[in-house]
Amino acid sequence: MAAKKANTQLTVLPSAPRPEHSPIGASSMHRWAECPGSIRLSVGVPNIESAYAAEGTKAHELAATWLKGTGKTPECDDEEMLEHVKTYVDHVYSHLTADAILFVEHGFDLSAIYPGAYGTNDAAVYIPSEKTLYVDDLKYGAGKFVKAQNNPQLKYYALGALLELQKEGREIDTIVMSIVQPRCMSRSEGAVRSHTIDAMDLLEFAGDLVVYAKRTAEPDAPLKAGDHCQFCPAIQVCPEIGKIKQTVAKSEFAAATAPVQGTVPQDTLVQALQAVPLLKALIERIDAYAYAEAREGRAPEGYKLVEKRATRKWRDEHTVAMELGKLGLTQDELFAPREVKSPAQLEKIERIKGNKEVLAPFIIKESSGLVLVPNDDKRPAWRADAKDEFKALEAPKATVLDTDIVVAVEVVVDPFS
Repeated sequence: MAAKKANTQLTVLPSAPRPEHSPIGASSMHRWAECPGSIRLSVGVPNIESAYAAEGTKAHELAATWLKGTGKTPECDDEEMLEHVKTYVDHVYSHLTADAILFVEHGFDLSAIYPGAYGTNDAAVYIPSEKTLYVDDLKYGAGKFVKAQNNPQLKYYALGALLELQKEGREIDTIVMSIVQPRCMSRSEGAVRSHTIDAMDLLEFAGDLVVYAKRTAEPDAPLKAGDHCQFCPAIQVCPEIGKIKQTVAKSEFAAATAPVQGTVPQDTLVQALQAVPLLKALIERIDAYAYAEAREGRAPEGYKLVEKRATRKWRDEHTVAMELGKLGLTQDELFAPREVKSPAQLEKIERIKGNKEVLAPFIIKESSGLVLVPNDDKRPAWRADAKDEFKALEAPKATVLDTDIVVAVEVVVDPFS
């Protein structure tokens, strides 16, 4: 399971010194570029790490250890995480050449552009002979799809790498920026989404960066609610979020009984839908804070920590098979039936990678259902065919409480699109 690594001695450059405080970092730029007032509002607010964030931190640490090593698979007690991180590591290794310069968890100093600007990039690879820079960012989350096209975080890292390499007299013509998100794949691009730009394109971004950073320093920097609020430390104290809560609380959806279908005005429904991811983020933040308090021995009154439901598993499957086989159990009784791997799993096999069309005749695509998304989603709108229309007419009338509407509005906002 070892990842592939180029047979070469890599040049690895040390990170730039990290400033004591860098509120305008790369990872949160999508937020403070849209909501400059969030910087001032977040001062002094503790940032509680959720279980999902802790899992992401573990995955990034594993990836960094892997990339800084010899290519051998590092120790990890989570096989699923190993497989997902390997997707990222293989992608980074695919850039390597004999003259490659590798950056891993590297801090880039952009103070020459704006004081305090600093970002730590998961991985970057510079190929001097090709004058090409690869900037890669691992996203371990599964619930929020992140695109590479015009991604401000990637451009931030690319600009930092460009500045650092130029100090060394290095030339860059082309920059390839990639998001690697193994647990949240798109049908067209899979786990890796890439965007290629000319190095000169970063000049415009540098100007945008200064404009947005200056806005955060203004005494009356405005607040703006949106899906960028999800990871904001100040979400619990933000007056804009308070307004949204009030709006939803006064809407038809806060009534004792669910509204009758077709009676809620369109603008009210749209406002409520747009509030869903913000309210989810607020609830998750409350839950994470309460859990952290309980772990520190300060459980909220009326609550307690308990162990999750225990699942039984074999200490050693080989020993179990040997011992139970001695009791006369057959292989059919001992082992689960074998099954053919999924198309996605088979496409990773070397003999199939370059010849995926051989699988096409055997593959069908079946949707698991419908999901409500904003109009800017790339997928075509669903249209009911005649059979579906007749089924709808024949179906018994359902109440609102029986309807399960899945809302997916968590698409990354790009302030530069």
